[in-house]
Amino acid sequence: MLSLGVVSQEEFDMVYMLSYIAWPTEQVDQGVCIQEVAGRRVWCAGTEFAAARFTGGKASFNGSFIVPLRFIKECASRANLESEVELFISDAHAVAVSEHGRTKMALAKGEVSPVDIDSECTTKIETTTVGLQHLLDFSTSVPVGALNEQETDMVPDIITFVLEDNLVGIRGEYAEVGCKTAFPQWEADIAGPIGEFSLYRRVARQFFHFLSNPKVGSFPVTILTDIENGNFVQFVSDNWVFQMPRIPSGAARYYTELTNRLEHLGFSVEEGSDGKVCVQISDCNVVMQLLDGRVPVLRTTIELISGVESTPDLLNEIQQQNEGRIFTKYFMSDSSVIACADLRCSDLGHFEDHLNGLVNDSDLLGTYLASLGVVGDELSLF
Repeated sequence: MLSLGVVSQEEFDMVYMLSYIAWPTEQVDQGVCIQEVAGRRVWCAGTEFAAARFTGGKASFNGSFIVPLRFIKECASRANLESEVELFISDAHAVAVSEHGRTKMALAKGEVSPVDIDSECTTKIETTTVGLQHLLDFSTSVPVGALNEQETDMVPDIITFVLEDNLVGIRGEYAEVGCKTAFPQWEADIAGPIGEFSLYRRVARQFFHFLSNPKVGSFPVTILTDIENGNFVQFVSDNWVFQMPRIPSGAARYYTELTNRLEHLGFSVEEGSDGKVCVQISDCNVVMQLLDGRVPVLRTTIELISGVESTPDLLNEIQQQNEGRIFTKYFMSDSSVIACADLRCSDLGHFEDHLNGLVNDSDLLGTYLASLGVVGDELSLF
C-alpha cells in the first residue's frame, strides 16, 4: 500500500469544510484530489460552483488520487475518536487506518476543476476573516420574515462586491420581493483598479459558514481578481485558497437562461454583437434585449413594417391601439412601426406565453395596417 502520511483531525476538517462548498457530487464520480507538492499534502476540489485548495502536513509520495468527499468526512470522524489516522492507496481504493480499525472506499475518477494559481490578478484587497465574515453574513442574509418558495425563486442568486477607496462592500438586493438593499462595508487595503464584481449569493453564503466556524480562526485574508477582465475571484490565506466564478451583474446575468430557454423551445437562436438575441416565430423576426432598470427586464420587439412615413393618421392609430392594450405596446422608431412587450427577468418561467402573446398581437396590428394601405420595406434583423 502507498502511504499518504498521517493526517490530523484539523487537516481533515479543513479539507472537508472547504471542499463541501464546491460540492463534488459522488453520483457523477467527483471528489477531492490529493497529491504531494513541495513536500506537503495538497488537497483540491473544484466544480462549476467553486474551487478550493488546502495545503496540509508533510508528505512524500508520487501520483494524484481523487477521494470521495464522504470518505474525508468519515476520516475526520475517525480522527476525532482516535489519536492518529494514516491514509493509504491500495488497488484503486483509499484506506484510512487507525488504532482500532480502518475504512476503505473506491477512488473517484471524475475531473477536478483546479484553483487557477497562474492567472494575473490586477486588484489585491487586504482584509481580515472577521471583516469578510461580517460582510458576507449581512449581504447574504434572507430578509426578516420567511420567503416562500416562489419568492425565493424571484430573488436573483447574486451579490456584488463594491471596491472604493480603502473600503470593500457587498451589495445584496431583494427588490424583487419588496425588500431593501443590504450594503455593509469594511476597511481594506486595496491595490490596483477598483470597481464592482458579482458572485453567486448561495455559494457566498456557504463560504460565510466556513469562515464563521471556530476551527477556521481569525487571520488576514487577501482577495484577488482582475477587476476588468477576470472570470473568478480568489480568497487567499496562509494554507488555503477558495475560488468562486464571477457572474454577470444586472440584467445580463439572465442571458444564459434566456438563450437556454429559446433553444429548449426549439428555436434557432441568432446572437448579435450588441447583446440582442433574435429568433423567428410564425414568419415574425423577434428581437430580445435584456435591460437594466428598477428591476431587470426582457424587452421583446417585432418590427411590423419599415420604410413608412410618420403621418398623423398612423400615429393616431398607434395611440388608439395602445390605449386598449395592457401587454403589447406599439411605437414608431425612425420609419418603422414596432410592437414591444416587457417581461420581468424574474418571470422568465412565463417566457413562452410572453412570446406567443406578442406574436399574436403583432399579427393583428400588422393585418390592420395592411388594410389601411400602409406598405413598407422588407424587414431586417440587426
